[in-house]
Amino acid sequence: MLAITNFVKRCFNRDIFYTLTNLFGLILGVTCSIILILFVYHDLTYDTHNNHEDRIYRVAFNWSSSSQKSLSATTSSGLGPILERNVGQVESFVHFRKSTESELLFNSDNLSFYESNLYTVGNKVFEIFSHTILYGDITNALTAPQSVALSSSLANKYFEKENPVGSTIKIDGIPYNVTLVFQDLPDNSHLKYDALLSPTSPGYGNSNHLWSINDGFTYVMMQDDYPQHGFHTIYEDFFEKHMAAITRAGGYQASLLLEPLNKIHLYSESTSDLPRGNQSYVLIMCAIGIFILLVACINYVNLSVVQAIKREKEIKLRKIIGANKKEIFIGYFKESLLFSFISVTTSILLVFVVTTYLPIELLFAKKLNLTIFSPGQLISFSIGFWLLLAMFSGLYPSFYISKIGLNNMLSSDAGAINNYLTKALIGFQFIITIGVVASSILMYLQVQYLTEKPLGFSASNKLVFKLQNGENFPRIPSILEQLNQHTAIQQTAVTNNTPWQGSFVTAIELPGIDKLHSMEINRTDIDSNFVQTMAINIVEGRDFDQTRDNFSGQNMSNNVLVNRAFVEASTWDDAIGKSFMAGQRKFTVIGVVEGFHFQDLQSKISPYVFYPFNFDLSHFPKNYLQSMSAQLIVHHVDGESADAIQHIEQVLAENGIHENINIKNLDEILAVKFDVNANQTLLMALFSFICICISCLGLLGLTGYTIERRSKEIGIRKVLGATRSQIFLLINNKNIALIVICSAVGATLAHFGVSYWLESFYYKDEINFMVLPLSVSLGGILSTLTTALLVFKITNIHPSETLYK
Repeated sequence: MLAITNFVKRCFNRDIFYTLTNLFGLILGVTCSIILILFVYHDLTYDTHNNHEDRIYRVAFNWSSSSQKSLSATTSSGLGPILERNVGQVESFVHFRKSTESELLFNSDNLSFYESNLYTVGNKVFEIFSHTILYGDITNALTAPQSVALSSSLANKYFEKENPVGSTIKIDGIPYNVTLVFQDLPDNSHLKYDALLSPTSPGYGNSNHLWSINDGFTYVMMQDDYPQHGFHTIYEDFFEKHMAAITRAGGYQASLLLEPLNKIHLYSESTSDLPRGNQSYVLIMCAIGIFILLVACINYVNLSVVQAIKREKEIKLRKIIGANKKEIFIGYFKESLLFSFISVTTSILLVFVVTTYLPIELLFAKKLNLTIFSPGQLISFSIGFWLLLAMFSGLYPSFYISKIGLNNMLSSDAGAINNYLTKALIGFQFIITIGVVASSILMYLQVQYLTEKPLGFSASNKLVFKLQNGENFPRIPSILEQLNQHTAIQQTAVTNNTPWQGSFVTAIELPGIDKLHSMEINRTDIDSNFVQTMAINIVEGRDFDQTRDNFSGQNMSNNVLVNRAFVEASTWDDAIGKSFMAGQRKFTVIGVVEGFHFQDLQSKISPYVFYPFNFDLSHFPKNYLQSMSAQLIVHHVDGESADAIQHIEQVLAENGIHENINIKNLDEILAVKFDVNANQTLLMALFSFICICISCLGLLGLTGYTIERRSKEIGIRKVLGATRSQIFLLINNKNIALIVICSAVGATLAHFGVSYWLESFYYKDEINFMVLPLSVSLGGILSTLTTALLVFKITNIHPSETLYK
């Protein structure tokens, strides 16, 4: 132990500046790399916590017509039972039905909150998907009507630490019996939920018809050792029996596609899906992690070689007394092992601190921590990473030092570094660094382009809140009228659900020239004020009109509005007056609105249809009405949101509506929906800065060594009248030229990389080629500033101090 302690002291006492510089760069690089490894591992291991993850598939609905193709993640609730009965390889199935509302109101005692992550699902969910059960029995947890299973976080929120099984919680005014509590799902689950409702609950009628609306996600568990490609053969018989006649008559083709559970997050191409990962983004983060580690290791190699040359007398003495190359190699490689061990252990501690105590999930939009590894995996990872780092960063310096002969050290070239290799390593560092910097700038410009792109509507000064229970719908016109009487409120509107919080997805049929054409659409029900309140531009036809279009009862209007994307996907030259079929009803287009963004900004705007909002639901069953709700939109005067909110609460109270109303700013809703790309550019900027720091550390160390080796030459030149700028050029002229050339290479590679990244965007800005010369200039400026400080320091020293050193 004493020998190890003395060895550590010797390593640190030789040259504390270079030692700490070397260690700091290595720790910084390793820490960033481990964090990025956590991110990549987190995304690559989605849904692998399920015991049957290799047997679970999501059924996607693939259909195409003459004008449109679509692969939809949503399917009918009637599909699962038919597959289970007719396809022998399907062992079991489960259908997750998402509520038509983005949020539902939960009430327990005096607590009342809106919750979002919940589904209606059958009891087979606990057979197919793995859960850690804390309270209750999975045997019949979701078999009885109005039963609910809660996650541990939701159960603790409403029932503190008590066992809530057997307790009652109200969901949108309907009492539910808590039958089960399961541990929170891992963050790397593509399907996240905090509450599961039984499918026999009020308002959640289960359709067993194959062609009912695609209302959720169907998962099947296949038999052991089932080959996924075999489903296509099985499907041919299934298709002919259940689907062929209808699809051919409708003028389109349909098929089913099995998506492996553990591939959905990164590789699924389905629409109408849950938020997914970005494969190119994972590749970018993986590449940045590797690049940062390479830059740190190259930095370590360069500074280690510099240190070794400064220890030439020690090496000379050891060789004179009989040390051979192997002994010197082992001795110096031990130092690399030591520094690598210190770097890895310190970095793991830093990663633990950063992921535990800093809000890093705001940057990555996910929870990252070391617990994603089991203890055994963490130990194996740490040892493997340590040895790999030691080999990569320590082999060359150790080999270089051990091969230096006595003749070299006694010659006039003693202390000279292998110039070509050193410059190549420094150049490679700046290729990576400027490449990352240029990529960050180009990605930032793309995000700015999307941010500044017109959305097709106005979200400013808009308040949104939900009015629960369809029995309240007849009172909505009166409520809106009362709201409009306040001076702080300019306009009001109502919809069953705002397009930005979710919308129905369904298929329609429209007549073509010689046959029917099918189209998948998004739809929302709106009143006659919605388009004007949201400032959506009508490009053809007219808006809904309260007097011309009936908004109440069973005989309500069949007139609709469509967006421009609908017209482009149809076979019509002029959409006004044209009709299409949705189910058994015929609808007529009276107006075309400009395209507006309701999905993420990188996707193409899809066909959208606005149906008239039905204020009179008296013909619906009462238990169905309890589960229905409407979204009210209030456009207030700028700066008077507080007065508008106060008036809203007062009007609702006067109308006997005393539920907890969650009033939100539409700007805030959209900020959450569209902020992922902003996080990406912020991360890129952060890691670019880290790359720059590490690269500059290496250049700083190498310049410091060059100045020290040539200090007497610099002193003589000063005596002979050399100026500070001449000395600067003497030391750096070749280095700056090298770095500028390598920066140009890095910027060019960044151009190709970002071009590949932009392929995932339907709306994209042209690459600004001015970024490339700016990035090259940045490389030159960084190298100049990094070395200028040391040159300034040496030129301020009197020549006598260096000449007599």
